Amino acid sequence: MTMFGSQWLANAGATYEIEQSIRFNDDDSAYLTRTPGSASNLRTWTWSAWIKRCTLSGTQRILGVVTGSSSTELVWRPSGGSRPDALRFYYYSGGSYISDADTVALYKDVSAWYHVVLKVDTTQATDTNRIKIYVNGVEQALVDGPGGVDPYPPLNTDLGVNTANAHYMGRYPDAAQWYVDQYMAEINFIDGQALEPSSFGQLDA
Repeated sequence: MTMFGSQWLANAGATYEIEQSIRFNDDDSAYLTRTPGSASNLRTWTWSAWIKRCTLSGTQRILGVVTGSSSTELVWRPSGGSRPDALRFYYYSGGSYISDADTVALYKDVSAWYHVVLKVDTTQATDTNRIKIYVNGVEQALVDGPGGVDPYPPLNTDLGVNTANAHYMGRYPDAAQWYVDQYMAEINFIDGQALEPSSFGQLDA
C-alpha cells in the first residue's frame, strides 16, 4: 500500500530497504538513459515517482530529452536563484520558451519523500488542463517560470518526451552536467494516458 506522505518511511528504521528504487549520487555522475526505438504519443503521457532529495545545491535535472533545437525537462530550481527549490517543467524550442511552469510550493525538506506526478495532455481545450503537477496527491498551483512565458503549452503541442531521442533521468540531456542528487523509487511512465495520482497509489489515513 502506498501513502502520499513520508511518515511511514521516517518510522521504518535505518535498515529499511525500498524495492524498485535507485540512488543518484551527483559525485558519481550517475544517471539513466533510454532511447525509444520509435516515436510514440508526444502530446499525452504521465510520469510518476517517489523522490527524496539529498541536497538543495545547484540546478538538478530530474527528467529530460533534447530533440534538435528543442528541450523538454523537469528540474529542481536552484537554491540560489529566484523561486528556489520549486519544481519546474518547461518546453523550449527554436530558441524560445514555448511553455514554462514553476510550482508555487517549494521543496526544501531533504528528510521527506515526495510523490511527484507530472500529467501532460496538450490536446485539452482548457490550457490549465494541459500540464498538471501533483505532489503527495495534491495538485500544485503553477506560475510562470524563468522563461517568462505562460506555464501551459499551446493546444496540441508535440513535446520532446516520447520522441526517438535519448531520454535522461538524473542529468542535463544535452551535456554531462547538472546531475541530480536524490533517491527515487517506483518510477512509472505511462504512454498515451494522462492519469491522476490515485493511479499510482492510495491515501491511507
